[in-house]
Amino acid sequence: MEYEIALAKKRKELDEIDRGIVALYEARMRVSREIGALKRENGMAIFDEARENDVLASREAMLSDASLGNGLRSVYRLLLEQSKSIQ
Repeated sequence: MEYEIALAKKRKELDEIDRGIVALYEARMRVSREIGALKRENGMAIFDEARENDVLASREAMLSDASLGNGLRSVYRLLLEQSKSIQ
């Protein structure tokens, strides 16, 4: 019984965290659309390999737990793919 209560509490914590992640994802995609419009208006390519590499490296450097680096890179690769597709 105590286990079930603790598990439910932790799942509720995850639900709250996910709510924030969803809001941030929507904000990121909104800005990505705006970036895409700016790139189109100025004849720029959507894909910028140097920028993408910088984003991956800098976000990984933000981690306080370096053991999460591979997972974070995977998440950001997906985010960057979505950003490019929405641009």
